[in-house]
Parts: sequence; structure tokens; C-alpha cells
Amino acid sequence: MSFTDARFATTTGHLRNSPKEIPPVTSVAYTPYSRPSDWPSLPSVGPTDQKFAGVYMVVNNSSNFITMRVTTSSGTATIDWGDGSATVTATSGTTYQYNYNYASVSGSPTTRGYKCVVVTVTANTGNLTGIELTQVYSNTPALNYYLTGWLDIIVGSPYLTTLTCNGTSQAQMGFLEQVKIVSKAAGLTMDNKFNQCWALQNVELPSLTGVTNVSSMFAYCFNLRSVPSMDLSSVTTANALFQNCSSLVYIPDLTFSTSSTVNVSAMFSGTAAMQRSPKITGKLGDCNSMFRDCNSLKEIGTITNTGIGTI
Repeated sequence: MSFTDARFATTTGHLRNSPKEIPPVTSVAYTPYSRPSDWPSLPSVGPTDQKFAGVYMVVNNSSNFITMRVTTSSGTATIDWGDGSATVTATSGTTYQYNYNYASVSGSPTTRGYKCVVVTVTANTGNLTGIELTQVYSNTPALNYYLTGWLDIIVGSPYLTTLTCNGTSQAQMGFLEQVKIVSKAAGLTMDNKFNQCWALQNVELPSLTGVTNVSSMFAYCFNLRSVPSMDLSSVTTANALFQNCSSLVYIPDLTFSTSSTVNVSAMFSGTAAMQRSPKITGKLGDCNSMFRDCNSLKEIGTITNTGIGTI
């Protein structure tokens, strides 16, 4: 006599395969970012130095456009384009632009085929309060969207309230691989900070204590594999924080505001390589599409919602 357990029977009477248990993801393996060895070194920048430096790519054609707008609390700043040309005494809030001549840049090409220069900005008087890297180069005919040559940047100033280095303007940051923010003012906003920096692979940040909005901070950073630990205890807006970070596999535990409602809608949407989401704590509000298109997700970390308890 045969016997069929109804729990595994289909409507046609055939047995279904019992569901297979998915083993927990106990560790996440990823390859840390390795900076190309033939890029020039950047100068050290301390938390009180009020200085910016960046590696800029110069290719073998006539379109090596660079623009910068520097702001200071008073006085001027010095921009050194890094190719031996005359430095610029920059008036606060004025946009300066330059077009590199490949033949005039000393040194051999890197293994990737371009030359590199190191651009530096230092405040002469007053305090360094802002660096904007995505101003559009003024040219005739007018340029549409184009990629800037920034590869690696470091900045530090306890008075820094403006840092524009995302890829959402016409001058897109399509080659930027590494960013180090050594120090900043409390007023530096972080929403959209690295949005559409497609090549970004490594980020180092100062304390984010007091920051309330990190929405789309890393959105569309397709090559980003890991993010650093961040103090998000004041954050109430985190929607699309990691949206479409398709290579992201490691995210540390996230602790948001536990007293004010936090928007986390679409926070991980499109993180197609993430196998385990981090532990999340906060007074969570809008969670719409939080894990949409997380195609590799095998395990969801503990979510402690201070509004309604543990999910």
C-alpha cells in the first residue's frame, strides 16, 4: 500500500520536492581595494591642515578639462595644477579652469595608458570651507556631458561645509576610485555625496555624528564592494542609501536614529551581489522596496525597530 503525505502533494497527486535549507552566510569574502602602484602618491593631509589634493588623469588628446571652485572664509587659496604651470591665486567662490597638454606633463604613462598629475589646494588666509569639482568647463561649442579625470582625492579641513564630488552634473566623476575625507565641519551634507561615482571602490570618512540625511549617498556606485563603519545615530533620511550598488557585498551594522522616524525606502534596492544584509537598528518608518532586486540575498540581518520592536 502506498502513502502520500498531503503536505508534499500537488493538486495532481504527484510529490513535490521538499524545500532545501539555505545555509546561513557566516562570512563575506571580498577583495579590498588596491590602489594602482604607478599612480603618484598624494601628500599627507591631517585633520587640521585645511588642504585638498587629488590625482588627475591626463590622456593623449586635447580634451583634458579640469575645473575647480574653492571657497574660503576670507582671503584666497592657491591652486597648483600639478604640471609645472603657474599656480593660481584663487578668489573665494570663483570657478577656475584648465586644459592639460599631454605632451607637457612629465613622466611616463601608467600601465592604463594615461599620465597623472597631483592637484593641490591650500588656503592662504582664512579657512578652507569648500571644494567643488563638478563645475562645467566653459568651452565653445558648449560641452554636454563629459567625464572628469579625477582618480583619487583627499581633503581635510575642520571648516569644510561644501564638497561636491558626485557624478550627477554634466562634469561626471566617472573615473574616481578613492575618496578620503579626513575632517569636515558639522554642516557638511552627505546626501548624494558619491551618487553616480561609478568607479568608486574605496571611501574613508570622518565621524558623521550629527548628520541627518544620507539619502542616495552611495547610489549607483557600481564598483563599490564595501563601505566603512559610519556613525548614523542622528540619521532620519536614508532612502536609496546603497541603491544599485551592484557589486556591494560588505556593509557594517547600521544604527540610525532611535527617537525619530527613519526613511529607509529602497535602501538596498539593486544591491545584486549582497548575500547578507547588515544588522539594522532604528525607528524605521518607510521601508518600501528596501530589498527590491537583491538577487543574491540569502540572509537578512536582525532588524530592531525601536518603534514596533524586533522584526
